[in-house]
Amino acid sequence: MMMHRITYRLVDIPANLHLRQSTTSTRSHGLEDMEDMDGAVVRYWIPYCRTDIYRHSFLISGVRLWN
Repeated sequence: MMMHRITYRLVDIPANLHLRQSTTSTRSHGLEDMEDMDGAVVRYWIPYCRTDIYRHSFLISGVRLWN
């Protein structure tokens, strides 16, 4: 739920500071309601995690579930 809020800018946590976004096109579904993301699905790049603490942090775990 928090990743949804971060992605759709419903909370004051800037996703672009912590997450690197990659987009893929879709046929007929996705984020049509967002002005800058017509016909695209928001996916985030999963960075390399050297430690288990970082690997299991909120942002990395959230990105894995989101994608």
